[in-house]
Amino acid sequence: MKNWRLEYWIAGLFLVLLLNTGYVAAFSSATVFYMANVLGHVVLGAVLTIAALFILRKSGLLAGAPVAVGFLLLAFVFGAVLAYVGNVRDNAWILWAHIASAAIGVAAVVPFVWRKASREGGGLRTVTTGIARDEGAAERSQMASAAPADSTLQALLPDHGGGAR
Repeated sequence: MKNWRLEYWIAGLFLVLLLNTGYVAAFSSATVFYMANVLGHVVLGAVLTIAALFILRKSGLLAGAPVAVGFLLLAFVFGAVLAYVGNVRDNAWILWAHIASAAIGVAAVVPFVWRKASREGGGLRTVTTGIARDEGAAERSQMASAAPADSTLQALLPDHGGGAR
């Protein structure tokens, strides 16, 4: 039995982690909100690593993206070391190694997700997880193409009553 629900949670939380990473990287400040985001980054990274390893072990997807998984695991290890020893200037190399390995891992997982999505039928849910199948994509596509363009345009434009003045 496949556990699609857990995989959707992993994909969603991975996107949240990417957004959180952008905030942590862009706005380095000594505020409570920033430090809460740093803590959230650590917790999300740990939870996602454990959940992803659980799914990868059960589904056999490790064979599909070993480079991505390897670099993301390396990013986790560097992040764990950084959390243990502290992110101080003397440990800047650990931070940069964490950033580089995570960036390479994310870049390596993108082609895997796109290939998997195209094989599984496409759709946003498929692209998000790289493994789920969007059963209703063909029906929605046919319905969208069957609607006349004029009715779509009318639905988008507001009714001003009486035309131009």
